[in-house]
Amino acid sequence: MCVIKKGKIILCAVILFSVFFVFCIVEGPELYYEATADFPVKNMPVKNMPAEIKALYKAYSSFIDEIKYVNDDWLITVRGVELFWAGGRLLPPEKKPYKYRYRSYGFYKYPYELPEIVREPDAQMLERLSRFLDGRRTLERDNTFLEILYNGRSLEEIQRHITRITFLGFRVKVHERIADRFLAIDREIRELALENPEVEQFISSLGSASAFMWRNIRGSRTRSLHSFGIAIDIIPRNIGNKQIYWRWTSVYNERWWSVPYSRRWMPPIEVIRIFEKYGFVWGGKWLAFDNMHFEYRPEILILAGREVAVPP
Repeated sequence: MCVIKKGKIILCAVILFSVFFVFCIVEGPELYYEATADFPVKNMPVKNMPAEIKALYKAYSSFIDEIKYVNDDWLITVRGVELFWAGGRLLPPEKKPYKYRYRSYGFYKYPYELPEIVREPDAQMLERLSRFLDGRRTLERDNTFLEILYNGRSLEEIQRHITRITFLGFRVKVHERIADRFLAIDREIRELALENPEVEQFISSLGSASAFMWRNIRGSRTRSLHSFGIAIDIIPRNIGNKQIYWRWTSVYNERWWSVPYSRRWMPPIEVIRIFEKYGFVWGGKWLAFDNMHFEYRPEILILAGREVAVPP
């Protein structure tokens, strides 16, 4: 009897293990992502994980401790601080119930080439513009994620992490964490100028460069990325009757989005590519164009399928 019972127990155990094993094969890959180079955290749930979160993780993996699915949302732990995805808003738990008071961090499809100029806007584009302008005026971005990344909630705290560098001939203040990226961009642009007359002329035509500045985005309630020392404006001495910033153009041209590239001041495409190589997006590719502006958003480039280089 004992032998028979023991045999039945063993048989049941084998069957149960087989069922569990099959279940894991069928269901496991949908529920968990085992450790890889891109996602070193074990057993990270990835079922329906937005591509934006994956890009965010790849861009800032040294800061992100864990990502898990909780209460019908993704919970991202950044250096011990929990932030809900909340539709791209990255909100602390106490702010999530009021998520519609906040704007998204702005995840979008960043194009490789210059996007086509819109001549005649359709209803969809007009709606996008309306939401964009209304959102700027009425909503603010919660800055907790940026404050963790760049070690500062106030001007005084951020200033402790701001350093001065020489960039394209100008002394500028940038965040110490990405100073090496600015220096790598400066070096590659200068090297390119030795063999490319257009790039050489571009450098000599510049009138100023400004990075760190504690302020909000113009016409909005949201703190600018300049406030963290991770954005830079490069302005020529003379724009030659060309357009450089949508807001300035909109003062006298209600169809500012339709201004052709030939009438916009633009850096050489090779310069733009060098910035992008090190994780910066160019404002000239936005519908609300800002051609003087570059900002450090590696997650946007990763989301677009681009590789972001590490400075040598």
